[in-house]
Amino acid sequence: MALVSTPAERRQLVQQLPELRADDSVRIQRFLDAIWAENGLARATLDSYRRDLEGLARWMD
Repeated sequence: MALVSTPAERRQLVQQLPELRADDSVRIQRFLDAIWAENGLARATLDSYRRDLEGLARWMD
């Protein structure tokens, strides 16, 4: 299996994943709200966490 090395290749793979389930979306939002409240993370950091967690949730389906 070849490694995906470019952002364009990664975007193509993500587009092939199933849609994010509503319950996963709610859990991710609750987690992000909690870590923001505890750590006061920057918007860019929260957005990055959201993308990573949504990608993981979609991949697991």
